[in-house]
Amino acid sequence: MKQYKLFARSKIKCMTLAKREKNQLQDLVRKAKRGDQESFEKLVLLTQDRIFAHCWRILQDEDEAADAAQETFVKAWFKLNQFDSRRRFLPWLYQIATNNCLDILRRAKRLVRFDQVEVGGEIWQTKEERDDP
Repeated sequence: MKQYKLFARSKIKCMTLAKREKNQLQDLVRKAKRGDQESFEKLVLLTQDRIFAHCWRILQDEDEAADAAQETFVKAWFKLNQFDSRRRFLPWLYQIATNNCLDILRRAKRLVRFDQVEVGGEIWQTKEERDDP
């Protein structure tokens, strides 16, 4: 029974922290929408680890995830005036990050490297494939 009470208290504490963070994010978003760059920098600091982790889960590449996360914040800054303040900020930011990651995956799919190319019925090999120097 005591374990349950401890768990219940810890759950309340977590909910209080989450509510406090949500209020803090909303306040920073409000200020950033008015052009306050310092507030936006604080938003980035509060959310960058989560956005990077989200991008990494999608891309499975650290460098590309870092690029996608950075691009997410650049887009968020330029689109912040379009953000509906009645909605939650983090899901909006996650959606931007997801779209960036999907764009990266689409581009990577188009950039397939060919080792052999067929031209007029003949198969041509790339320089790396040839036996001769």
